[in-house]
Amino acid sequence: MNFYPAPPVIQAQIYVRIPDARRCTGQPTEWKGGSALPSSEIFLEGPTYLNGNLYVTDIPYGRILKIDSRKQVSECVRYDGEPNGTAVRGDGTILVADYKQRKF
Repeated sequence: MNFYPAPPVIQAQIYVRIPDARRCTGQPTEWKGGSALPSSEIFLEGPTYLNGNLYVTDIPYGRILKIDSRKQVSECVRYDGEPNGTAVRGDGTILVADYKQRKF
């Protein structure tokens, strides 16, 4: 017996496609992602929304990408890491969880 109504059906839509120029095609990476398959050219996680912008992590290539309200994609930072999550502090600072660097 279920006491709660069925959840609404939400039709998913593509918000934005990361342009080829922002993909890391042919670039080497140490990240395996728990798979024996070759790494992909991009692997996004850790979305965070701040001041009208969506920030996502690109784990294999140590990047944080920014998607602005016009759906333009830019690279905010690239470093020697594997960022897999983000959070926003009360003062607007974005925190990054990183598996490779073992930091948050």
